[in-house]
Amino acid sequence: MKAFCRSLVLGLIFLASAGPVIALDPIDQAQLFLEKGLDQRAIETLLPLLESKDEERLSQVVEILYSLYSLKSDTARSIEVLETFIHRFPDSTMTPLYLYWVAKLEENRGQHERAQNIYRDLIGNRLTKSKDPYNLLSSVYEDLAYSLEKNQKDFPGAIQVLEHLLQAPIHQEERNRIMNQVGMLYEKIGNVDRAKNIYREVVAILPDCPARNFAALRLIYLESEPTWARQDLQTLANELQAAFSGKDLAVLGSLAKAGDFWFGLMYSEFEVGEFALIESYLAEYLPYTTPVFRELEKKENGYHLKIENWPDPEYDIMYLSIEEGRNGWEWTGVILSSHELESLF
Repeated sequence: MKAFCRSLVLGLIFLASAGPVIALDPIDQAQLFLEKGLDQRAIETLLPLLESKDEERLSQVVEILYSLYSLKSDTARSIEVLETFIHRFPDSTMTPLYLYWVAKLEENRGQHERAQNIYRDLIGNRLTKSKDPYNLLSSVYEDLAYSLEKNQKDFPGAIQVLEHLLQAPIHQEERNRIMNQVGMLYEKIGNVDRAKNIYREVVAILPDCPARNFAALRLIYLESEPTWARQDLQTLANELQAAFSGKDLAVLGSLAKAGDFWFGLMYSEFEVGEFALIESYLAEYLPYTTPVFRELEKKENGYHLKIENWPDPEYDIMYLSIEEGRNGWEWTGVILSSHELESLF
């Protein structure tokens, strides 16, 4: 990631310094410092250029400094240089983009209300169908809804934002994905009938796409008798441990959540499907397991039950994801990992 950011910085500087050179420009000087690994000297060279009254030149300097401060994880300075441009050129076509970057940085440092205010300003005042050169509008709506949902638990507010976005002319696949988000939010406020109607609408629109498949899985989940759910977290964990220790695939199948059960590798994308997605994999290795169980680990959306000594020669660690659903505690997915893989991060 750092190598990528450094390449980005050098690329920005190359673009900024293209053309005939009469004298060594400060941006060229900064480039020389960067080529020698002297990032701080480059920053010191560029900082005086923040006084520039030339919009294009200031934009170049701001983006270079923003990238350099991002390399240092200096969020406050990254915001400061972006706001320098925003305050000097509030009507520039670049300003909405820089405001969006500021909002994302504010989210990262926990200033959620500040970020939400910027998102609302972008939606209400700065971005329109005819004035959105960077195609930010959909992202801003979704980021605002996500922030309301995750940080304020304001599910009705998030629904309102996304339903407003659905009134805009957006691509059908994107529309289906957002409709699924709305369906999940209706589930969270207890309006299951409304959620199911949304999923049915998605299923009926377009076959063989990820959003359609996910909607079908949520319908299976909502319309199944939740025999897999337990009211107590530890009870479910104990039953899972007993099933793995007893090598009982049938019991594991009965404990897996119906519908959108997921499976994947640590630090990678996950597949989403019913328990059958991993049934053959478990059948291959379960007979040879002598599992070692660790304490439940608290995660953002629930808990992980860690199993060590898993007999897969590539992945000797398995995590069972347990989350609290609408019917109680549910086994929702499997993550494969290894000691070697985890030592890299």
